[in-house]
Parts: sequence; C-alpha cells; structure tokens
Amino acid sequence: MSNFVTSFKNVIPELKYTLLSYDVLKYEKDWGSVAHAHPYAEILFIKSGKGTFVNGGRHCRVSTGTVVVTNPYVSHAETSTESAPVEYAVISLGDIGFSLSDGANAAESFIFDMKDRWADICAYLNRIETEINQKEPYWESAVRGAADELLVLVLRAAKLNHAAPNGSGVNERPQQAAELLRQYIERHYAEKLTLEELAEKFFFNKYYLIRCFKRAVGCTPMQYLIHVRLCRAKDLLRDTDYNISDIALQTGFVSAAHFAVAFREKFGTSPGKYRKRGGTDKSVS
Repeated sequence: MSNFVTSFKNVIPELKYTLLSYDVLKYEKDWGSVAHAHPYAEILFIKSGKGTFVNGGRHCRVSTGTVVVTNPYVSHAETSTESAPVEYAVISLGDIGFSLSDGANAAESFIFDMKDRWADICAYLNRIETEINQKEPYWESAVRGAADELLVLVLRAAKLNHAAPNGSGVNERPQQAAELLRQYIERHYAEKLTLEELAEKFFFNKYYLIRCFKRAVGCTPMQYLIHVRLCRAKDLLRDTDYNISDIALQTGFVSAAHFAVAFREKFGTSPGKYRKRGGTDKSVS
C-alpha cells in the first residue's frame, strides 16, 4: 500500500485579499451608466441579459457567462439593453490586483467568456448566496471558502496573476484616492456626508485621507464639500427662482441659517443680496 502524504508548510503561494462585499444587481430603468472607480477590485459575473462594459474607451459586449475583472482605481461603467436586462453578481475584493503577466498590476479591466466553466461558477455563486441568506453558524468562513475557490477558478481559467495592489504604484495610490474622493464629493455633495463615512468608503484612516486630499487638492475633504455645495448654490441663486430654504436643502445644508452663514463666510455677502444683484457680484467668484 502506498501512502499519499503532502506537507503544505511554507509551499503554498497565499491568496491574500480582503473580502469586502457580495451583491446581486439587476438593470432597471433608473440604473444610470455613469463612469466610476473605486479603491478595490471587483469581479462581475453576468448571470443573465445583455449589455456593454465600458473601460478606457473600449465598449465590450457582455452576456450570460461573461466574467469581468476590474482592478482598483480603474474607471468603468456598465450598461444594459432594455429588452434583455443585465443581472450580475459582483464580488468586491480589497488589497489585491490582477495582471495578465508578471510585474506591476495592469491599470485596466479584463473581460472573459467563461461559458465553458459557467456551471462550476454558478455552483460557487449559489453556495455564497445560500450561506449569506441562511446565516448558519460559521457562514462567514463558508462564504470566504467558496470565494477562495471561485477566485482560483477564475485566475486559472483566465491565466491571471494576482498581487497586492501596492507594488511599483504605491506612491500613486494617495493621489488616486484623492481624485476619486474629489469626484465622489462632486457627485454626492447634496447627501449627508461625514469624514468617517468617506474614510470607510475609501478604506483609509480618516487622518491619512485628510493628509492625502489636502496635499492633492489644497484643502480638507470637508472644506471641499462646503466649497462644492456653495458653488452649486450660487448657480441656483443666479439661474433659478427657488427660495433660499429650498436651495439650502438641495445643496446639502441642514438649514437656511447654516447655508447663509457659510455663504457669507466664503463670499462676503448674503445669499439674498447676491440674488438681488443678479448673481453678478464680482466679489462672489
């Protein structure tokens, strides 16, 4: 009788990453196809429907069985046909990046047709969703185990390499994070945003995030948020007949009084006086 014994100590290349989230999304008419990026990797599994994945000027058709691997900080967008709405599962992964060859992580997304492995992929996706839904004891470990196996399947089938996303680009990450945060603030200025929530969303310590942002933009994230809100309010005062209370709420201020104080501090006049002058006060620029 022969024995089959293998020691794994110090010989396994570790697949290190942080499992951040798992979601299943389906196209609806209010789904906007806005280009966006985030400081973590994503793997999309197209479960049904037809659409387009946009990355770096490339428009690639996707359908059932398509797998999309997107590196951190890569701008991309997803669209769907209305006749065959896209439904996809997406796994978000921190502390990892992907490339087609050895070396630094590629600053792009990769799209693969994996119809020949689709039954296996769906089996892993179903396991993950069952564990999340049922939440039996140790379900988080079970989800992580299934995600590990699924990631190995994708890496092998796509012949991808993985690495921590620091590498040679480590000095660029703070600037990239600051730019993504700036774009996020400009899109979501009307929402209730806190520094703690922004830091959590972008996976940075809040004090480190302040330093990175201030170095890149010249002010703190919250100062920039107020700046964006006031600039948008200035446009509304000049171009619409909304009352000042409505403008305050539309631009994210908690009250008209708070808005008036911030407006005067920045521009040296009140919102009402600025409007009476027709929005042409040269001191308000």
